[in-house]
Amino acid sequence: MRNVWWTKVHGISFRGKKFETRPALIGCTVGIAYDPMVPEILTVSYHGMEPFTVHPLKIGAFCDKNPSLPDSKLTPRWFYKSMLDQLGIESKFYRGDAKRQLQKEVEIIRGVQKKKVVCILDEAHLLEKETIEEFRFLLNYRFDSMSPMALILARQTELWDKLRLQRYAAVRQRIDINCVLPHFDRAETERYILSHLVYAGGRQDIFTDRALDDIYKESTGIPRRINRICEKSLMYASQQGKRLIDEHLVRYIYH
Repeated sequence: MRNVWWTKVHGISFRGKKFETRPALIGCTVGIAYDPMVPEILTVSYHGMEPFTVHPLKIGAFCDKNPSLPDSKLTPRWFYKSMLDQLGIESKFYRGDAKRQLQKEVEIIRGVQKKKVVCILDEAHLLEKETIEEFRFLLNYRFDSMSPMALILARQTELWDKLRLQRYAAVRQRIDINCVLPHFDRAETERYILSHLVYAGGRQDIFTDRALDDIYKESTGIPRRINRICEKSLMYASQQGKRLIDEHLVRYIYH
């Protein structure tokens, strides 16, 4: 015999245990069925979705694992698996099946929760040809009449050089916005450094004007290089007991 009841999902709690749920169903009223002889397995049903089983959450199993590191050789299959993992769904083995899984879940989130999925891929300039071309098929939804999700590729300029090739014309045509962060000028470099000092709760007069001039010249206004020069200058000044960082200290650091 199976007992059935309806509940609004914020995380299923049953007999003192927390059960898994899908992010797409949070806030929705779903049907719950279970066998009193096997209360550790629940069956969840919702209009427009195939019923699926859920098990008690095992939080500890995830807490003691190290997070996975970014992979410069990200394949389409692992891309879909990673996305589905983020949604709490076990990915199917074959790439095509996993892609359809993801598209279905994205459609549920868009239609039920009225939200749009945003995926941000860092170091996208390292992506291989196969993965870049797969984005074209992922975003080809209803004959390009709409975009089911937003894909943001954070990258260095090498990716745009790659996308200019004729083989990526179809991918390039699907790019709505191309944002390029230019190098800072001298005034922007100073404001950037001062904003970090304010955020850290430090004094704003640590760097002299000539030191800021040298930091700008050496970094050419690239934020990452500014960070490295300032960090090393602050560490060395602390070791030497100096309260001001002048141009001589900055030159000593990067020469």
